[in-house]
Amino acid sequence: MRASAALKLVCHIIEVPVAYFALNLSITIKAISLDQKNNDGMVKVLFVCLGNICRSPMAEGVFQRLVEQRGYMGKILCDSAGTSGWHIGKLPDSRMRGTAHRYGIELTHKGRQLTPSDLQEFDYMVAMDKSNFNDIRGLENQCNGVKCKFYMMRQFDTVKDSEEVPDPYYGGDDGFTEVYEILDRSCRNFLEHVVKENNL
Repeated sequence: MRASAALKLVCHIIEVPVAYFALNLSITIKAISLDQKNNDGMVKVLFVCLGNICRSPMAEGVFQRLVEQRGYMGKILCDSAGTSGWHIGKLPDSRMRGTAHRYGIELTHKGRQLTPSDLQEFDYMVAMDKSNFNDIRGLENQCNGVKCKFYMMRQFDTVKDSEEVPDPYYGGDDGFTEVYEILDRSCRNFLEHVVKENNL
């Protein structure tokens, strides 16, 4: 049965004029297309560390809260990933989740590995340390064109004693708190940079 004949049959059964049904179908399709366009038009940020269970999910959580607080929901989207595949599908480290919780942030991200397509999907890619940064740039030759801009997280830190966000995995609780404080400072300034650069 042709699509036009099927449409007429459906309209006859439910007693709705074909023209009315077609008009509303057109409106629905246009609305879906607009939603897709809006999503594609969002500024997309990816935070990257080694395992995607400590630093990068915390950066994602901190940045997401700032985006919400400052009214940029629907304009800025953020995610995180790891250069390794060691913790794919896992929640962030329990110590990092505990630290985040103390500051009012719930980390629910599931670990995933960075892929070459991320360099085409995201507008900004923010590395936690030099090794992460180099691993990210190493994926460029696997891409057919690169969309994103690359940064180190602490380029935006105003209290900088190092160029890197330290990995707290093998340390004590104080290390997780230190990472939160670094990311909170850095993400605030990074958000201002993103907003200004994109005229949001």
